[in-house]
Amino acid sequence: MEEHGVFTPRRIALAAFLGGPVTAGLMIARNYRIFGRRGPAVHATFAGIISGIVILWSFIWYIPPAFRKTPLIVFASFFSFFTYYLAEKLQGKAVRKYLRSGGKHATSAYIFFFLMIGIFFSVATLFIIVPPARKDPNTETIKNEEVAIVFSDTSDHSLRDSLTGYFRQTHILSYFYGENFKLSDEGSFYLFSLITGDTIPLYDGLLAEDLYTLQQVLNARFHFEKPLFTGITDTSEGYILLVREPLHPLLYAKKKSDSFHLYIIRNDQLIRYTEDVPQEDVEILAEVIRKLKYYFPPSQDLEIIFTKWGETNEIRFLSRPGPFGEDLFIERLRNTGQYIQYAGLSGPIYLYLTNMDAHRETILLILSEDTLLNYASQ
Repeated sequence: MEEHGVFTPRRIALAAFLGGPVTAGLMIARNYRIFGRRGPAVHATFAGIISGIVILWSFIWYIPPAFRKTPLIVFASFFSFFTYYLAEKLQGKAVRKYLRSGGKHATSAYIFFFLMIGIFFSVATLFIIVPPARKDPNTETIKNEEVAIVFSDTSDHSLRDSLTGYFRQTHILSYFYGENFKLSDEGSFYLFSLITGDTIPLYDGLLAEDLYTLQQVLNARFHFEKPLFTGITDTSEGYILLVREPLHPLLYAKKKSDSFHLYIIRNDQLIRYTEDVPQEDVEILAEVIRKLKYYFPPSQDLEIIFTKWGETNEIRFLSRPGPFGEDLFIERLRNTGQYIQYAGLSGPIYLYLTNMDAHRETILLILSEDTLLNYASQ
């Protein structure tokens, strides 16, 4: 097959622009075989195949959505320049020496043959790593922004149609290119939540600010029968954050085996509790908060997570900017724990302060019938 001639670095780079790493690897390997170097030829073939798989996999699953807005021609050009540099470094001198000694250039038909192999490999790989999507009747795709919205079975159909129509007309979701959202009816409010598979977006203050702006726009535009809150759902850890105020997302639920129920103490003061927490225990906690008006004035937002671990009561106060200093707030929470115990809550009490900015918890105190251990805040 030596009559087909060699590929110059420039032609390899041009073919790589259209055919990708596999085409480049096969062409470099073909040159090595002509030069009688079968070992490097095998290495070049495998390098092209592996690079093709890794690049496609990374681009589909790991490239941030913002980079996906970049035209493919930019990535292809960058790869083409890199391929030229690599081919020139590996084979440039050998190719020129071969041509000076009477060797021929590879024909255009042979270049086209390798190009088709590369394109076929890329398409086949895409079908393998990205299975064909099945149309979900509860999912809408906003194609301009490549945003998918999943609607829960409880969400109102007229609301669903209004929102999707508005999103398609206004392109307001362009800031969230490539992301997935879910709209659900949470009883007293709607939750429009950004779905993510890791905790990184939970630390993104700018993302929270964008979600809060979206929340304000949607509520002003549609005048829903109940408020719509935007949020962030981390499917890896089960966190659901409500973006009720800019730059300060609040924990809505830390899903375990049970979903959370909602108990309104007064105004924006609430308790979220699991199924295994008795209703009378929730009311004991709520009554303590009501009585401690000096600690928790009605005008102050308050969110508490109440769970049980066997007989142990786990009570988490979610921290947020308050009207008094953090040290004073911690001391008042410790006193609150003792009031809760005196009010008749049975079983040990673990009182936590959950820092929603740093996503870190601190045990403030542990109360039982015969012990009282205080822990310094971290």
